[in-house]
Amino acid sequence: MPNATSYQFFINGRWRAGSDGITLPVTNPATEKVFGSVAAASASDLDEALASAERSRRAWSSRPAKERGEILVAAARILAT
Repeated sequence: MPNATSYQFFINGRWRAGSDGITLPVTNPATEKVFGSVAAASASDLDEALASAERSRRAWSSRPAKERGEILVAAARILAT
């Protein structure tokens, strides 16, 4: 796979491979050529991702609505540039 891209998980603020090291090919459906790979999630990867998401949800929801709105507006400005 020359110039192939390998995609990892972003869990708890960091990029990482799946815990069992298994990857799956990513194929262009038009050409049927493999152009990358993606980490395959195990049950423990999913558990870790869900626990991290719940911690983030609690932290986000504890911020005042005005502050959350300001953060979203700032993010929208960044995405628009």
